[in-house]
This record gives sequence, structure tokens and C-alpha cells, in this order.
Amino acid sequence: MDTRGHDAGAGNGPPRERLVVVGNGMASLRFLERLTEAAPGRYDITCIGAEPTAAYNRVLLSSLLGGEVDEAACAFRGLDWYADHGIRLITERLAAQTAVPVRYLHNEQQLGGQLNLSRCLEKSRGEYIKFLNDDDLLLPNCVERL
Repeated sequence: MDTRGHDAGAGNGPPRERLVVVGNGMASLRFLERLTEAAPGRYDITCIGAEPTAAYNRVLLSSLLGGEVDEAACAFRGLDWYADHGIRLITERLAAQTAVPVRYLHNEQQLGGQLNLSRCLEKSRGEYIKFLNDDDLLLPNCVERL
């Protein structure tokens, strides 16, 4: 498993607050860019995405499939950017190999609120369950209060 960036800044100054960002889409990447610009090194960040790659420009997917642009045109940041900014990125490929006790489920079709919660409960494995939507942030002491 690639854990580059996990220990970035460890041992330098006070302990960093832990921040988990669920989702690695365009909005999450922009949030991470702004956060690391405004408060470099303040947070120990883990970003969990459901796709096997780093964030990419989904707006250009039709152009990519149509042969109008190449994959490089769709890329925002490479894995090295996450590592350079001390961000542990967990992608779909790495999720099964990580010790982080978070499971990310994505429905291929919109199920609606009730069916989505039912599916999540069916798939859950832990003693405690915390539901987060794609745009939610998990506050540092949230899990401790469960």
C-alpha cells in the first residue's frame, strides 16, 4: 500500500489534528488545495475516494471518450501532489489493504435516501456505524463520541 505523506511533519511541533475527507472528486480536491494553502501542515489528512485514481476532471470525460483530449488533459493532480502535501490518499484499489477502518460505498444508480441507508446497513461490518454523504466532513472527535 502506498502511504506516502502519512507521516509528513510527524515529530515537528504539536500533534496535528486528524481530518478525514470522504470523496476525492473535483470539489474535494479544491477543498484540499485551499486547506493546504491556508494551513500547510496543520492537519493529518486522509482522503478516501471510491475510484482507483486521484481526482480528475469529470467534465472532460465525454471529450476523452470521443478522442478529443487525452488522459493527461483530464488529470488535476498526480499522486505525488497528495504526498507532497502530507495527504494520505486511499483509493478504491488501496482501500482493501489499509488499516483505516472506513468503508466507502457508492451506488451506481440513485436509490433515494431510505434505500441508500438500507443498503449501507446491509453492507456494514463494524460495531459502530457513521453515515456520511459525499460532501460531509468527519470532525476530529466525532467517532470518539459514538
